[in-house]
Amino acid sequence: MSAKKSIQSGYGLGESWGIVDRVGILPCYDTENMRQLDRRSALAQGLSEYELMIKAGEAAFRALSEKWPEAATLAVLCGRGNNGGDGWVVARLALEAGLGCDVYVTGDPSDITGSAQCAHARWAAVSGTAPRPISALFSTDVALNQYDLIVDALVGIGMTHRPRPEFEDWITALADAQSPIMSLDIPSGLSADGGPSSGAAIRADLTMTFIAPKPVLLTGPRLDHVGDLIIDPLDTPPSTYREITPVALALRNEHSGWLPARSRIAHKGSFGHVLVIGGDTGMGGAALLAAAGALRGGAGLVSLATRQCHVTAALSRYPEVMVRGIEDPSTLQDLLTGKDVIVIGPGLGQDVWGQTCLELALKTSMPVV
Repeated sequence: MSAKKSIQSGYGLGESWGIVDRVGILPCYDTENMRQLDRRSALAQGLSEYELMIKAGEAAFRALSEKWPEAATLAVLCGRGNNGGDGWVVARLALEAGLGCDVYVTGDPSDITGSAQCAHARWAAVSGTAPRPISALFSTDVALNQYDLIVDALVGIGMTHRPRPEFEDWITALADAQSPIMSLDIPSGLSADGGPSSGAAIRADLTMTFIAPKPVLLTGPRLDHVGDLIIDPLDTPPSTYREITPVALALRNEHSGWLPARSRIAHKGSFGHVLVIGGDTGMGGAALLAAAGALRGGAGLVSLATRQCHVTAALSRYPEVMVRGIEDPSTLQDLLTGKDVIVIGPGLGQDVWGQTCLELALKTSMPVV
């Protein structure tokens, strides 16, 4: 397999995806609501928690088989919770498909309970072997890089605090893996709700999440850990989603072609600050249109220096523009600091106010349009 590389994100949404409306809006759910959705999805389909877990594992195995059809050997990293249960299902399916598959666990398998215990027992019946301690995976570089694919099923939406030290050591060691990594539900180490997370987190090439997207997968400073994103609803009925209020909404990726490509961790400060100077008395509309054009063109921040009489109208029309009323052009000097480009001229006029503004703008070292 080739060395791990960054992959642009995309949503894989099947026809059964029930929560996307006709314009392609994705609702996001926090941890508490996701647990409710999991229970309600199983109930609506007449499934037990374990049967829903099997569905998730089957969906994950299909996805990895499609993305890495040549992968012949897998390492599945399983925690003791339900995220690990999804991993046990994937590992069993890999063995049944004739692939080489080793499972590495974070603790004593006898501590596994609930549905994950059922998934572990079924894997054990097929495997006939015991899982390995996760520390064995990092004993040598050969051990870490002998697999075509690593499946991360260590911890899912239950991570609400910084990982414990040994867990961080495992995640840090995985950064040296040459094999691609697929994370189940969310990359281990991330907080599903997208809150502050300064600890180590797995950097996945593909993340497959179930039922609905979690905020951390679509927004925030750790998006570069997600890789490609596939969302599988596991046949959850549309009515189930309507019973629970989402915490956020996001556009599906088929709309991304409408806009220039941007880094997934970009923010408004990443795309420049434009200062528009203009709009003498009675000519504020020209300067406001220029400011709007800068916004629509992709500027992250836009400031407008204009006559005081235009400030209220400008803010009413475009509240995202930072508007400053300038009557004495000498006060413009403070606004010239920290900008990336100046636009001057629209509605500037030809009297002393406009001429002085122009002279000050041309004395700066930044580009002037």
